[in-house]
Amino acid sequence: MPKKNLKFFISYSHKDKKYKEELLTQLETLKLTHKIDVWHDGRIDAGDEIDRAILKELGRSAVVVLLISPYFLASWYCMRVELENAIKRHHKGESIVVPVIISDSIIDDTLSFSKLKRVPEDGKAIQSFRPQSKGYVNAVSKIKN
Repeated sequence: MPKKNLKFFISYSHKDKKYKEELLTQLETLKLTHKIDVWHDGRIDAGDEIDRAILKELGRSAVVVLLISPYFLASWYCMRVELENAIKRHHKGESIVVPVIISDSIIDDTLSFSKLKRVPEDGKAIQSFRPQSKGYVNAVSKIKN
């Protein structure tokens, strides 16, 4: 019986779409070598109910990648719907939540993901890497492990 693909869910603010697209490009290698299936809201079909589709895919995902930025932290939907559901599943052992820091953000201990290991290395923001592709490579290699 063929091995099922490991389901990934990407949670991000739409203002950070360009960072999501770059991460998707970097994840292409893992799609080929580790049989992952990456889902994000850009895969919702016309006519689908948005909330239902998001919650369904979030509930099926083994890995939830959070693209952390000030825009993500300011987004009611990212924080109250996607993050809260992801953290509940993480605490139940149903998924792994991986915060990926894409830009400098204030992350204090009150945030539900603050105790989780962040990537890239040492929680350094991808925007601070030169070139930025090094930050994505670092983050994806940590996610792969």
